[in-house]
Amino acid sequence: MRIDSHTKNHKASGIMADRSAKKNLNGVVPLKVTTLNVLKPAEFWEIVQGYVANTELRYKYQIDTLFPQLDQDIFSLQEVTPEYIEMLEDSTFYKSGHFEHTPGDTTNKYGHFPMIVSKLPFDVLYNKDHILICLFKSGDKNMIVVDAHLDPVEVNREIRQKQIETIDSILTTMADDSLTKHKDRVNDALTNNNVLFMGDLNIHFPGENQVLDDN
Repeated sequence: MRIDSHTKNHKASGIMADRSAKKNLNGVVPLKVTTLNVLKPAEFWEIVQGYVANTELRYKYQIDTLFPQLDQDIFSLQEVTPEYIEMLEDSTFYKSGHFEHTPGDTTNKYGHFPMIVSKLPFDVLYNKDHILICLFKSGDKNMIVVDAHLDPVEVNREIRQKQIETIDSILTTMADDSLTKHKDRVNDALTNNNVLFMGDLNIHFPGENQVLDDN
């Protein structure tokens, strides 16, 4: 399943959430997920789009108002900074919701990174180069969540294609490598197509969707 950012939320009805909620016709509690690019602090955004000029107010609105209203099980975020994490961890939303989040990839040259915030426990399988892959256990089902921020430049279609192929290669390697932690669970998720591909995918051309479908 593929979910793009800016903002999208979706109910993954094939995956069961371990929480008290209204069940669907099949007796399954849908797992609610959202992906959002929180927008890093940058002069470019402040000049071109004045409505995001105040970074602190934007972050505060997302964390204190938007996220509680959405009431999701998993948030897939992009362009997160250490400052954003600090505000998130200090918020009532985060503390009262029993959330946990992935560690930030502070080694990348951009100063921002994808991050998953979740009510469900997870294991981080990969966290590098704006690609974050986590393994979840919900009920009796294993699920892989990919949070990716693909190249934003419109003409860099081939770069985005290579990034998608890299993600596919990483998952294939994890499934085949005997040294992979949680290999059986990874294989189970892939075999049953329990994979959510989310993030700011920056798809500009209709044909690019085929790349995602092929992988």
